Amino acid sequence: MRRLAPAALALVLAAGLAGCATLWNWGLHMPDGGHACPGTLLPTEYIRGQILLREQVRVRSDDADFGMLLAARKRGDALYVVGLDGFGAKVFELTQRGVEVSVDRPFGRSLPWPAVNLLRDLHRERFLALPGAPFPDGLHRGTVAGVRIEEHWISGRLTQRSVTPPGAEPVQLEFDADGRTTHVRNVGCGYTATLVTLEQGAPAGS
Repeated sequence: MRRLAPAALALVLAAGLAGCATLWNWGLHMPDGGHACPGTLLPTEYIRGQILLREQVRVRSDDADFGMLLAARKRGDALYVVGLDGFGAKVFELTQRGVEVSVDRPFGRSLPWPAVNLLRDLHRERFLALPGAPFPDGLHRGTVAGVRIEEHWISGRLTQRSVTPPGAEPVQLEFDADGRTTHVRNVGCGYTATLVTLEQGAPAGS
């Protein structure tokens, strides 16, 4: 068996280590599907009270079609959002403090859609809302956190909301009469989403 010269052996080992490093980096940073969409987050200090929420989310775009369970919890100055797949396995854990967001996920997992997109839709549905609701029938306008908000109310119920951040196209939301289902249409980012509330309330002991 032919033996490698020391210099050649060093090159082979270096190449092997580089390959392992590449695989390791890909395992830690698997690329997500889709792309991050623009949008404004309400700072957590302006989100009132303690929140406990579970929602089923379905997202459809040209290159994505997936469902996920979101569990959100706000305590103190932090909002925590966990994404679970259809088997109940954790796909990501997101933390928002102020407007700063960090995302952690299990080793080697990639997301079919950036977690920040899901967070922004949650804000559009829950937090980027005109203060003082419910409103009389008709169209109502205002600005929240620099975002232009338009809401349509009928018989004391919110039916539609338009959320337009500075320099971006509006995102349209429609709220079903069941009080649980929200439809999101983001033309500027090329996707639609449906959010169905399974549970909402305040955490025990809050």
